[in-house]
Amino acid sequence: LDDESSDVRAAAVRISERWIGVAGHPLQAAVLKRMDDQSLAVRRQLAASLGALPGGAREDAVASLLAKSGSDPVLLDAAISGVRGGEASVIERLTVAGTTQAPPREDAVTMLSATIVRGGQDAAVQEMLASIASDARPAWVRAALLRGTEVALLGAPPPGEPAGRRGAPPAAAATLPCPTCPGGRAGPGGAYAFPRTVAIGPAADAERPDVRRVRLNHEPAAFQALARGGTGLSERAAAVLARVSWAGKPGEPAPVAPLTADEERRFTAGREVYRNVCQACHQPDGRGQERIAAPLVGSRLALARADIPARILLNGKEGSIGLMPPVGQVFTDDQIADVLTYIRREWGQSGSPVDAGTVQTVRAANAGRQRPWTDAELLALANASGPGQRP
Repeated sequence: LDDESSDVRAAAVRISERWIGVAGHPLQAAVLKRMDDQSLAVRRQLAASLGALPGGAREDAVASLLAKSGSDPVLLDAAISGVRGGEASVIERLTVAGTTQAPPREDAVTMLSATIVRGGQDAAVQEMLASIASDARPAWVRAALLRGTEVALLGAPPPGEPAGRRGAPPAAAATLPCPTCPGGRAGPGGAYAFPRTVAIGPAADAERPDVRRVRLNHEPAAFQALARGGTGLSERAAAVLARVSWAGKPGEPAPVAPLTADEERRFTAGREVYRNVCQACHQPDGRGQERIAAPLVGSRLALARADIPARILLNGKEGSIGLMPPVGQVFTDDQIADVLTYIRREWGQSGSPVDAGTVQTVRAANAGRQRPWTDAELLALANASGPGQRP
């Protein structure tokens, strides 16, 4: 870690990942000393390796590094990739009372905000929008947070993006991904900046992966007030709000029946099951991963009659993406009902909640089944039951 060669130091940081996740390990302090390394390559490797730290120490270290070097887009993206749901905590550390405005902090807050909005999780996005509307926040913090929503929803250029990167001719877009296409925010790469597993919103949006919508479970009241307030941020907030939908918003489908107190408890419990078991494959935003896990947002099977996704969790499913392993021998009926309720109501989805009795019935009816369900079998059941619970 102290070698005179920057290549050796970067390699040492990378190798250290297997130990720095152990609380109190002496390598942690030695690795964190590289935060002030004169070599950008070493600092970039450090950014990519900080995700191996335990929670708490991870967010502290990422915030410290970004406060100094957050204007480097490669380092910034590498650091954010290891935060794994702790984006809001890093923002708080970057914007503590008395923190002065500086480009590295602004750029980091912008991209952390964009990551939260892209994640599409209702509580996190609601909190982000409320923070933008809060007069208690410094003006530079509110502006950076708002810029992040513009990056996520309006296709605004991220900080540090090379001039001319956006606005590629339509003909080039039609061939994506390709050997000379952007990967992440740099390039060339050969893969989309963000997976295009699900098309959300009008058909035109599907042609622009940098322009998206986000669905919420209820109105972001404070952000709505900001958009109507006539302040310097109001016009920008109104443009963002056009890309945000929720039940009851004018022009949106009819409101969905709210969850009861018991269903809310199921939703909350299901969120923990999802984060601990399902999220690694299906991702925090429910959009899955190509060749690994199917998207859950807008999924016909996930949002079908409740017994259909219950079959998938109990017995597994095989298909073109791969095998969804069965969890019926590990999860209780309540846990399956909980996580299905969460999946069917998170990310702005309007599927009906699931109760443990439904899962118990499906489990008993298929007790002798020894193989996973196939897409054809499940789609036949979905077709026989009509449109199901799809929003």
